[in-house]
Amino acid sequence: MVDVGAGGANDEKESRYAIVTRYNGLWYVVYEGKDASNVSSIMWATGTDLGTLTKQGTIQKLPFGNSNADQALTANLSAA
Repeated sequence: MVDVGAGGANDEKESRYAIVTRYNGLWYVVYEGKDASNVSSIMWATGTDLGTLTKQGTIQKLPFGNSNADQALTANLSAA
């Protein structure tokens, strides 16, 4: 849906997991971009139609590096 970006962009390697909504005649697309180092960013684009989107930039660069599914979240839930 959103093309990958140019070299050096936060979405130069991949753009995926788009969330799409329409408000007041404008499409809003929030998606995950990956840069050349495989670091993920939450990004967004807008357009009057989904075939002509304008990238608006990065909302948040994810602090934990990449978002590969092999990462695990653990917590100690035992009573103190």
